Amino acid sequence: MLVAQDRNGQVISEVADTGRIKSTEIDRVMGQFIDHNALLCSDNATN
Repeated sequence: MLVAQDRNGQVISEVADTGRIKSTEIDRVMGQFIDHNALLCSDNATN
């Protein structure tokens, strides 16, 4: 599950894939909403 929230409180959420998420899935789900210069933070999951 990918979830993002902007500073105005708008939320994007979508199931990306099962298993470990790849950068291509992040781009497919959120690429049109997030500027290429934005900072992406994750939970650093290792599973």
